[in-house]
Amino acid sequence: MAESLQEAFLESGHEVAMMDGWRSSNQLLASWNERLYEFLTSHLPFVYGWSYDWTEKLSKDSTLWRWLSYFSKGAVVELMQEWHPDAVIQLFSDQSLRYVKQLNPQVLASVLLTDFALHSRWFVNEADFFLVATQELANLAKKIYRLHHEVIPTGIPIRQAFQQHASGFPFPELLDKPYLAVLTGGRGVFPQILQVVQTLHRQFPQHRVVVCCGRNEIMRKKIENHFSNNPLILSYGYLQEINKLMEKADFIVTKAGGVTIAECLACGTPMLFYKPLPGQERKNAIYIEKTGGGWIAENLQTLAESCTLLTEKKLQAARSVLKELQVSDSAKRVVYEVEERLQGRQADGGYAAKNIKRV
Repeated sequence: MAESLQEAFLESGHEVAMMDGWRSSNQLLASWNERLYEFLTSHLPFVYGWSYDWTEKLSKDSTLWRWLSYFSKGAVVELMQEWHPDAVIQLFSDQSLRYVKQLNPQVLASVLLTDFALHSRWFVNEADFFLVATQELANLAKKIYRLHHEVIPTGIPIRQAFQQHASGFPFPELLDKPYLAVLTGGRGVFPQILQVVQTLHRQFPQHRVVVCCGRNEIMRKKIENHFSNNPLILSYGYLQEINKLMEKADFIVTKAGGVTIAECLACGTPMLFYKPLPGQERKNAIYIEKTGGGWIAENLQTLAESCTLLTEKKLQAARSVLKELQVSDSAKRVVYEVEERLQGRQADGGYAAKNIKRV
């Protein structure tokens, strides 16, 4: 997502710097934090879900958020002093924007939420405005967190390839039969993957089941070896043109990350979420299920039951819903919102007149 924003700002003539505050400030702590997240979500998901729900409606001025923001302070301060940006866009639920404003009160500071769910940690008072996925979320954010800021629905930026719908289909082996896709995420982590694939094949015996394993070569080989005698089950590693595969699938079984959902929306392909993790993934999945564009399966039994209900009529209805939810060119919309406010400040004398801005 950061890369799609960078590309949009560069195309508009701006200079861009990207930085991971936590990893740049303390790589050891960032690695430990990632391992802790992976351990909790893999072995104790209820603990992670409890912590997420407990902090969801904390005051946005909570001491906890201020304390956590301290761990990314070093890199944020260093970048501000070296780069002197005109605008800062935060893509992570961390309140380090307060240090940005302390160093330069005039910088245009914004937060882009990357989920279809809200959480108090995103809403730092020092931001000038917030960018969210939908108008409904914008309205909810103002109501729940009593915001006086602008909250603007722009969608979640995704790779330009998902917006282009280019011709050509680079998977000739999938042309002879309808298929459904399983997306395991970039790291290729998915619960009960062999049982899920077997269940899908049993429920849709005339379809191919295509498993996209990302960069997890161990998972790809595991699926390939386990189903070596079944030509209807295919596994792929990382795919540069995965958007074309997603567009043609009857539906997608996937994790419920915000960016993945935004990509499915752009493709107009219905989603079936298997065992969404407690926390933002579950909230994302619930949001899409309420719209009618996807469904949740909590275990193998409900996965099988859900599959029996996925008639062509129901899938077509879901595609229609997703078409209405689509937000085109989200990255360009973000650029537009930032440029409008920079130009407004320039007109008011807040910035020196220059065409190229640093973001």
